[in-house]
Amino acid sequence: MFIPAVPKTCCNSDFTVEQTEFQISVVGDDSNMMSKILDPLNLSQVAQTYKGVLNVVNKFRPQSGVWASESGGAFNRRSKDVSTTFVDGFWYLDQMGIAAIYDQKVFYRQALIGGNYGLLNATTFIPNVDYYDALLRHQLMGSIVLVVTKEFDPDLRVYAHCVKKKGGIVCLNDVPMVQPSSRDIPAMDPRLVDASAPISVAAQSIAYVTIREFKAPACV
Repeated sequence: MFIPAVPKTCCNSDFTVEQTEFQISVVGDDSNMMSKILDPLNLSQVAQTYKGVLNVVNKFRPQSGVWASESGGAFNRRSKDVSTTFVDGFWYLDQMGIAAIYDQKVFYRQALIGGNYGLLNATTFIPNVDYYDALLRHQLMGSIVLVVTKEFDPDLRVYAHCVKKKGGIVCLNDVPMVQPSSRDIPAMDPRLVDASAPISVAAQSIAYVTIREFKAPACV
């Protein structure tokens, strides 16, 4: 679902900021949500929407940044048995990867709390899985997007950015994310491995990988 929005201008006495906003839902609200989330062809279709929005903005409002002002894997407050689970991260992280490729300046998730797809549990305020997906992405991935060429499994989704800071190879491990009694965000410690070793990603899993001392020209 694509709902275009009127470009908005916000200003004060010192500066003016203009952005073009739109809303998007990728999966829908039917009983086949999980299969759609795991379908690479379904996930790829939204790229045409992002590309189209960017082309329109570049043509008519090149000074304007594009914001996805409301995004969700579902609409009408559906998907209560899917949106709070691990599988929801496959569309969520994929969306942020595609959005970055097409120069989206801001990507809002609907919602922090509310409906059946909030990042926090509406009763306990304990983070759902997608909260950690977003947190890891924010901590690890910088604003410069790199081009990735794939010559292998077409079902593997790969996105690359310059890192925010140096580190070893970081993987999302098999360590359960248990909320401590203090309600602080639990530690997300990386697994350090040999940088020359092959990177293995299991089926239906998500991995963040940071390669130490990799000198991409765009990141220097």
